[in-house]
Amino acid sequence: MELLEGETLSDRMRRGKLTNREVLQYGKQIAEALVEAHSKGIVHRDLKPANMMLTRNGLKVLDFGIATSDNSSEQSAAGEPSTMGTPAYMAPEQVNGEPAGPAADLFALGLVLYEMVEGALPGESGTSLGSALAKDSTAQIRPFSRGNLPAGLQSLICRLLEADPARRPTSAVEVRDKLSALAEDKSLRRLAIYATAIVVLLLAGAWWWIGARTDSDRGSWEVVRLTKLTSFPGAETDPALSPDGRSVAFTWGGESGKNQDIYVMPSGGGTPRRLTQDPRQGSVPCVVA
Repeated sequence: MELLEGETLSDRMRRGKLTNREVLQYGKQIAEALVEAHSKGIVHRDLKPANMMLTRNGLKVLDFGIATSDNSSEQSAAGEPSTMGTPAYMAPEQVNGEPAGPAADLFALGLVLYEMVEGALPGESGTSLGSALAKDSTAQIRPFSRGNLPAGLQSLICRLLEADPARRPTSAVEVRDKLSALAEDKSLRRLAIYATAIVVLLLAGAWWWIGARTDSDRGSWEVVRLTKLTSFPGAETDPALSPDGRSVAFTWGGESGKNQDIYVMPSGGGTPRRLTQDPRQGSVPCVVA
């Protein structure tokens, strides 16, 4: 036998209710297993969470120990119809000892889906739904309590749990395709939500970046201050700041304006001090030490 690592679906459900995404994912994989079995004329007859293993490679349906060929009938030693399976997951026809066909497996799948959604089976007062429907085909399942359950999934489960096998989905293929469509629909909605969120974040980021740049630029404009240092007669030219920024040197013709010399004064304002007294044209100052 194959060695599997993981946990049964029943163990998983004991840890808490499954999300809609998990219900659709596992339900699709169960239906896919039934597609394979039914295509070979095999009816499981004991489909239940304890016979399903969640592995790293997906869900596997186990224990085909009481499986039978499609539409075969079994009788007890006394010649009476034989009922085989787990009572809580039997279809009404199984309870009545009628031959169990693929529709019986689909009924059991409906029970498993309901249990994954609600955390309990749909029968009232501890009675199995199959037994209740075997006695009264109008027996009702307990209403769904999950508010965000997709309408398509709720409708599919109700169809799977019909008392009359002819009113259930026609095959496991139909169930698999319906669950696949529901899962893809939810995936597309999630993708649209994620895409919208990403666009909003990108726009918000761009808006913040532009605002930050504007604030930064505005801050730079506020830091720069133009201050007039000299207002002496004539032209003061060729300014040069000292390394510490405390003094400024410049060329000026003095109050007479006759000969340009180099002057120095505090950069914050004050009286200029003449550094050169050359009758020739004054030099241009470099950096004041």
